[in-house]
Amino acid sequence: DVEIAFFSAGGDISAHYAPFAAEAGAVVIDNTSHFRMDPDVPLVVPECNPGDIDQWQNRGIIANPNFPTLQMVQVLKPLDDLFNITRVDVATYQAVSGAGKSGMEELVNQMQDFFAFKLDQCEPKTFAHQIALNVIPHIDVFMENDYTKEAVSYTH
Repeated sequence: DVEIAFFSAGGDISAHYAPFAAEAGAVVIDNTSHFRMDPDVPLVVPECNPGDIDQWQNRGIIANPNFPTLQMVQVLKPLDDLFNITRVDVATYQAVSGAGKSGMEELVNQMQDFFAFKLDQCEPKTFAHQIALNVIPHIDVFMENDYTKEAVSYTH
């Protein structure tokens, strides 16, 4: 019998298999983005909102925030307790590796093109724009509010 099941193999895997694990009696701790915005699944950082862990019984699943948010809220929690923070402006820079093998291959290929003096001929496939020697302000899909899903996850 599995008592605790950790999911971190991607949102599609969690969406499909986490409910089965929860139904079988395991407490699912999901590290993907799939359940983060689900109002019936507690989004927990134990150092910040340990009382929310009890809400796992709603669906049998506990979500945790993405890594930049996890780090940020652990630092902000004691400051908020003291000063009642009302706004935080955040900029994060995430690695190409977050796009998986195809993202890494595209970066390598474009860097090879750069050193062959033909970067201007590259045709992006994984990313919307050239990734080599570039910063793209776009992680995940855009939501109805014109922010990306990644950006919205910082506000939840």
